[in-house]
Amino acid sequence: QSSVVCPRSTSWAHYPPPGPAMKTLSPLLGLVVAAVLGLVAQPCQGAGGLYSQHDVNQEITDMVTSFRDEALKRAQEKGWKGDFHKFEIKEMKTQVVAGINYFVKVAVSDTECLHLRIYKPLPHMQMPPQLSSIKLRQDHDTPVAYFEPSDEQPDLYA
Repeated sequence: QSSVVCPRSTSWAHYPPPGPAMKTLSPLLGLVVAAVLGLVAQPCQGAGGLYSQHDVNQEITDMVTSFRDEALKRAQEKGWKGDFHKFEIKEMKTQVVAGINYFVKVAVSDTECLHLRIYKPLPHMQMPPQLSSIKLRQDHDTPVAYFEPSDEQPDLYA
């Protein structure tokens, strides 16, 4: 079962009530959008909520793994010493924006994890996913959560 974290709620009080056709189509439209995006989640009152993903398929695993070298380079630029002894997805949450933000907890050793923020644009944009940000020094008990690219920690190992 998926869980939802809504960072804010939206008031729809200033909009007129939907007509009978919209009341019938709105839930169906929401299900169609969720199916197209491959997300199974519970409703959220605000756009951009985080959805816990329990099924990490091969496509997502390949996408995350493709950022291993870039994540290592960024970590070392921040003073992290060493290599990734493993690169294993432990937890993932998604946020639907103009594409999808993936917030991924990746185990890099038996004691340490990284949190990655990966942005995957919508298919019609014909752009590859990009590693937006990383958070260093996360342990296995720290859940992955929303973070801004500006929340990336500066030189924690210096």
